[in-house]
Amino acid sequence: MNEISVDARLHALVQRRIELAHFTDEVNDNIADGFPLHVKDRAGEYPVVVALGQEPISLLIENLALEPDGANVFVKDDAGTVTYFTSQWGEGDGRAVDMGDENAWANGNSPVSLLVELLKKHPEGVIIPGHLTNTGSGVLNAVRRSAGSEWKAESALV
Repeated sequence: MNEISVDARLHALVQRRIELAHFTDEVNDNIADGFPLHVKDRAGEYPVVVALGQEPISLLIENLALEPDGANVFVKDDAGTVTYFTSQWGEGDGRAVDMGDENAWANGNSPVSLLVELLKKHPEGVIIPGHLTNTGSGVLNAVRRSAGSEWKAESALV
């Protein structure tokens, strides 16, 4: 690997971290201003997961796995649109579209924005794999987009 590609990768990683930090601050501000959260864990907390639309779905799934009671999820796409949806472990309420075949998710390299597009087409929710490795756990994660759950980001990384 040459020096330029290492520098380019490092720069991209730093830019992503900065953008994610700004986005996290924006989500926190919206929550403080009264944005309603729908998922509460057993401890009475409201777990929040943030992601960027261009990130691989495997990263989002790893972060959701850290929240065993589900999570309130915010995704920001390249155009600055933020989508809110909820995540719950299990097979949902029977209305969600089952997309839990982990082989259909391109080994986790598909972007998070693909999941957001699926949620727009299936507002009743979709079921995605709870893992993207051959662990055999069979755990599924049902995600559901709430009506009126988008806003335009206030700031973008320049």
